[in-house]
Amino acid sequence: MNLVIVSYGMAEVRDGQYYVNQKWGQFINELREYVDSLEVVMEKAPEKFQQYAYHLDPAVRVHLVGEFTGGIVGKLQQLMRKRSVLKRVIRDADLVMIFAPQMTAGIAAALARQYQKPYFVYVGSDWIEVAPFMVGTDNWIKKLLVPVYRWIGKRMEQRLVQHACFVLVHGRHIYDRLKQWNDRVFETVPMIELREGDFFVREDTCQNDIIRVLFVGVLAPRKGVEYLLYAADQVRKQIPKVECVIVGKGTEEYERYLRDIVRELQLEDVVQFVGYIEPFQRLLEYYRSADIFVLPSLGEGFPRVIYEAQSQGLPVIASNIATLRSQLQDGENAVLFSPGNSRALADAIMQLVMNEELRKNLIRKGYQSVQGRVGKRTTPQQVIDLIAQNRCVQMTQRRSQRITSSRGRERKQ
Repeated sequence: MNLVIVSYGMAEVRDGQYYVNQKWGQFINELREYVDSLEVVMEKAPEKFQQYAYHLDPAVRVHLVGEFTGGIVGKLQQLMRKRSVLKRVIRDADLVMIFAPQMTAGIAAALARQYQKPYFVYVGSDWIEVAPFMVGTDNWIKKLLVPVYRWIGKRMEQRLVQHACFVLVHGRHIYDRLKQWNDRVFETVPMIELREGDFFVREDTCQNDIIRVLFVGVLAPRKGVEYLLYAADQVRKQIPKVECVIVGKGTEEYERYLRDIVRELQLEDVVQFVGYIEPFQRLLEYYRSADIFVLPSLGEGFPRVIYEAQSQGLPVIASNIATLRSQLQDGENAVLFSPGNSRALADAIMQLVMNEELRKNLIRKGYQSVQGRVGKRTTPQQVIDLIAQNRCVQMTQRRSQRITSSRGRERKQ
């Protein structure tokens, strides 16, 4: 089986090898073991990016599309370049895996239908929620385009889902919405490295003189990191010994914007930007040294960093957006605050610092939330199972035997 993946991820090229995000790379490399050939279409990372350390299996064929040059015209040019690449690779595919939301998803699905190729979809976040961040709102023209993009996106998403062999989704909120268009919608196994042996058990946090607040994720406007910075400024007036650790990397423009806020608020002694952290075991050290985890996002699927934080005994504060509150209950396994409200976020941080009983309850319930979600099987294993169950492609007997023998080895272990 020749599987083509249409991704919204990025790759770097160094010394003839392709380097990607570790979790994404592990997904691709493991999936490669189950298919005859694997091709991936993704964007080329900016030249100055250079943050990835995980390289893809040389057997994976990568098709890179250059980064867009900026603005609406640049994005349209990039879409045309992608269409040219997609047309070539989908024509020779047996099956296509399409990641959404992205405009490229609609193009890929249309080409798959044109060439009568079966496809399935992985929906990582809510198309409606993230629309403002995909279009941008830095000028009045883009602001006017947001409702247009939402309208186009909703109809594109419906058609994308209706014709899919099956759909994998991140989060119950998205599952409930897409189920109306396709009865073969499934919640994805979290695409994380976390295994049960990685759990860090503790009863409480906030026991030291310094209170350390942690954010982990890509630095992008939809993540709402600026609201965490403004909240940190308010918290330090009541708790002088507070630290805010920002793990992740983003565009130069957005990082510069965040650093300007830090200088404006004179938070240099409070906020630490530590960049992108690999390998995963090193990232776990940041979770374990923190007291509170904050996710101030304005648009999400159900991010894996929530699972990671809960597995490391961290009380979680998150935005009260639809995709997060579908699996996080305020006061039960998280504290939810009004998105984009730095005052409410500061109050939530103070509430956790001052309320030992609440912290302990969130930690305990957090463990319970994540224990049933990790370590059972990997995302590639789930994908291969669903391909077989939904008969997207008639798999060869040799490939079926490989999957069966692989599972047999897992049961013996």
